[in-house]
Amino acid sequence: MDFKQLQYFLQVCREGNITRAASSLYISQQALSLSLSRLEKELGCTLMKRNSRGIVLTNAGEYLKVQTQKIIGISNETQAHLNSLTAKNPNLIVGCAYGVVGEMTGQLLNNPILFGDKIRIKIMEYTDLDCERAVDNENVDLGFAIGPVDDSRFDSCFLTRRRFCFVVNITHLLAKYEVIEIGCLKDENMIVMNESFKVHHILLSLCEKEGFKPKIIYEAGEVATIQNLVLKNYGIGLSADFVANRIQSSNIKILFLDDPAFTWDIYLISKKEKVLSREAQTFLECIKKYPVQTE
Repeated sequence: MDFKQLQYFLQVCREGNITRAASSLYISQQALSLSLSRLEKELGCTLMKRNSRGIVLTNAGEYLKVQTQKIIGISNETQAHLNSLTAKNPNLIVGCAYGVVGEMTGQLLNNPILFGDKIRIKIMEYTDLDCERAVDNENVDLGFAIGPVDDSRFDSCFLTRRRFCFVVNITHLLAKYEVIEIGCLKDENMIVMNESFKVHHILLSLCEKEGFKPKIIYEAGEVATIQNLVLKNYGIGLSADFVANRIQSSNIKILFLDDPAFTWDIYLISKKEKVLSREAQTFLECIKKYPVQTE
């Protein structure tokens, strides 16, 4: 489920007709129908039904419409806020791995020193590995990256730590536990983030050390998809504690791994031996001065 799919879905809701929606989106009716079909397949439910007058939303469709309006509203509000902060040409570009901005809102968006007249920051979000590539290729000046960090490529400053966890449907056999061993995942259907995220590789490494390869049935690009599939009891989902704790459903149980190294660690990184600009140095010192609080 990506942002464009949600935009297409919401436009169909507005028009009440796929043909009119396709015309307003300047795409073919076939392309729009295919996008909607893929969205329904990914979510595992029917969102709308056609009749002689157009389309009628199902209960799932009505729910997704409300949630999509919220998502797009938040996106527009965030973009407008960031645009206002970077109305002038930025003199500092900072990359952020997904999830970092949400955990560091106070340090980033509400910091008068960082968003003053002298420092004009542009923030760009990436997957974990793409954030490192952006720093390495000097597309950004600094990056909020997820550990572990390759010290041969980057200078780094540890900022904060959260815990990775697993989420299961309450009907799952493992739901009776609070903490599990990695071996409990053998032969279980796993729903995880894709290879662009560090946790994917961390999980593979832990399972390999235990002598098995995880049975990954779905690789997601966002946590919301994982949670939805777990709710439908398709398997065990991989998440992080700060995300899982926000799930408003009594049908999901959070499990932790009995491995202290299974953590989501945020670092501020720069390219090895790169001479930082005055703005980058100020940013680095300001972030170090006001560390993120651990939960």
